[in-house]
Amino acid sequence: MSSDLQQRIETVRRKAGLLTERIHILESASAADRRHIAELEERVADLERKLQEANLKLEYTAIVSSLAPTADDVDGTRDLLVRLVHEIDRCITDLND
Repeated sequence: MSSDLQQRIETVRRKAGLLTERIHILESASAADRRHIAELEERVADLERKLQEANLKLEYTAIVSSLAPTADDVDGTRDLLVRLVHEIDRCITDLND
């Protein structure tokens, strides 16, 4: 009976050692996973910041492009100025005569 008890104690000791080893492995893996999660959270925050900056630039570009004159606007303004210059020339000619 003493040898049975000794064998059982030895078996429990081996199992406890295995369990302890597995616990250490799991704790190590858990710590590595927590570090990886923290790195990923930092990366997500950085990407969100960059996305916000890109959205602001896009909004600014949209506003600027809507304010910028189109080719038709430039041509229309040029034509108007040419007509006004011709009218001014005609008025000056009329005044000189």
